[in-house]
Amino acid sequence: MNKHLLKPLALLSPLMMLLSCGGASTEEPMPVSLQYMGKKISLELDETTPNFSMGLGYFEDQGNELVFNINWEMNSLQVYDAKDGKITRNLKFEKEGPEAAGELFGFHVHNPDSIFLFSQRSPVIVLTDITGVIKEKIRYEVPDRYSPAFVHGAYFLSPPVLIGDELIARTRVFGNIREMGSEELKDSQVSFAINLKESSSRFISHTYPADYMDKGPKQIEPSMAFDGEKFVYSFFGDHRVYYSEGVDQKLESVSLPSSYLDRELPVFPAPEKSQQYIFGSSRYEHLVYDPYREVYYRFAFPTTEETDPEKLAHLRDTPGYFVIMVIDKNLDLLGETYFPKGKYHPNNLFVGKDGLYLSIQHPENPDNEEDRMVFECLELGG
Repeated sequence: MNKHLLKPLALLSPLMMLLSCGGASTEEPMPVSLQYMGKKISLELDETTPNFSMGLGYFEDQGNELVFNINWEMNSLQVYDAKDGKITRNLKFEKEGPEAAGELFGFHVHNPDSIFLFSQRSPVIVLTDITGVIKEKIRYEVPDRYSPAFVHGAYFLSPPVLIGDELIARTRVFGNIREMGSEELKDSQVSFAINLKESSSRFISHTYPADYMDKGPKQIEPSMAFDGEKFVYSFFGDHRVYYSEGVDQKLESVSLPSSYLDRELPVFPAPEKSQQYIFGSSRYEHLVYDPYREVYYRFAFPTTEETDPEKLAHLRDTPGYFVIMVIDKNLDLLGETYFPKGKYHPNNLFVGKDGLYLSIQHPENPDNEEDRMVFECLELGG
């Protein structure tokens, strides 16, 4: 039996075919929703692997589906066959030494021959492959006031993007958020470009919104997605999403509020109410692009009525109800689906060829299994 149960989070198009075909219609199309139609992926776990993941990846080629899972405790990357749920490779990496990969924090599967490994504090990218052979270590420059590439697989998902010799990655600006204002934040970078050949980095034109903190300090975490043509960002405390056609073009915005969230998103309260703000207020978290259906999924969390500090802190690992917005490539809202609390864990997910896979490893879900990671496939419907 797996002894490691849910662990706390660190830190912490084709779619139109679903709607109608043929002649013009005066009727409004049905909103698009996400529905479970019976498909699932179930992964077997060994004694060292929690049933909550700190990072997942997916790769599909000619019908073969692989699911990747990072195991922080073992400093390893596990590879599963999605069809039978069995582990096919367990890539263990040393933390120290000439052939070491450092302490694993996140990863990105460009393809099975190019897998990028990231640490949290060290500006080093390790290039490996599905065999676990370390091909290259790239130590790059980090701009002042910023973190190394921030690649976390279960917190404000922002997978890096490889364009030519440059890797575009999310970063974090240093400073006391409570003391920041819009004037200070507006020129701060959301992401930067790392030149993998020259081991250098440069600022790009993706900065925080100029008016993000006009009404007071807010949590500034973003989520970044890329659809092959444009970069799109969603921020914790902003109904708008921001987009750019390239790394050297400034971000533009479009208003995309969830009908389930407060019209006025809150600002930082008094310190003693921080947990209520972070875990219980109206907010946005992951923004995920689905290349198979050419849509974005935006995760939104309505305000909870819970006020007990202990129960609010528990929301970190036992999240309540949430909403997934479905947005097309033109950044038009197609619909949003409400999910009651106690079934899905919204921080463990990946996109596969059949749909959006969400973990059922919620602590309050009676179907939660200790020795498996189970994901139900949500498909688009109307």
